[in-house]
Amino acid sequence: MPVESGPVSVAAQPSIGEKTPAVSEASLPEQTPGAAQLVASHKSADSVGHAAAPTGKPQTGATADNAVARLTQPRSAPPAEEGLISIESADHTRFQESDEFDEMRVVEIRLKRGLAGGNVATDAVTVDLTFFDLDVKSGKIVPSRAVVSKPSFPSSGTWRPGEVRTLTGSYVVPKGFRQASVRAGREEQFYGYVVRVYYKGALQDEEARPRSLLNVFSGNSGRVSPAGAGTGSPAGRASPPPEGAGHSAGATHMGGPA
Repeated sequence: MPVESGPVSVAAQPSIGEKTPAVSEASLPEQTPGAAQLVASHKSADSVGHAAAPTGKPQTGATADNAVARLTQPRSAPPAEEGLISIESADHTRFQESDEFDEMRVVEIRLKRGLAGGNVATDAVTVDLTFFDLDVKSGKIVPSRAVVSKPSFPSSGTWRPGEVRTLTGSYVVPKGFRQASVRAGREEQFYGYVVRVYYKGALQDEEARPRSLLNVFSGNSGRVSPAGAGTGSPAGRASPPPEGAGHSAGATHMGGPA
């Protein structure tokens, strides 16, 4: 079995509402799983708060293509001054399989306000979180079709230099989705995710798990991948593949107290 990259902890299954019926490949694009009303606020590697949930449907091909286009398109503005906003950490917790989902993961993103620069308008900060799967048959890394929630980070007022603020995003594979995909001739596993932070449209920082994703999808990003990033494989091929299931994209603006 592939080995998953990045710090991961397995959390106890949270209490859930009514069960979500098994799904078929044909019906997946029309369904929003009960598990999608679960996740939201992740406080530590060992605990998850109850809050706003992932909303939406399993991603279609068009949505997945848009995710890749967003990652690879040239930036309209050059990266802003280094040190204004940085990603302190971007780790995730995997939950045990339940009656409502095949797999669920919560990503906790910690953003640090740099010591340099002037005031930061929190409503001008955008965080983009994109998940990727491994296509087992082809060995290619592909945008996930899982259900995801956008990172949510209400904030307001002055973001003081050195202050760290936290936001979360989630990834949910509806119950029965994996089996339906295999029956349809597709076998996918979780591969990883990319986080990018923008301020007024300018790229501030980026992180990925595994870090090789920065090389695979940063070709036209206008930003050099950070030192120490994994070597990655050309043409979106995984080498070696990590363990798991799923991807998706979501962007959010910050706005309300931390």
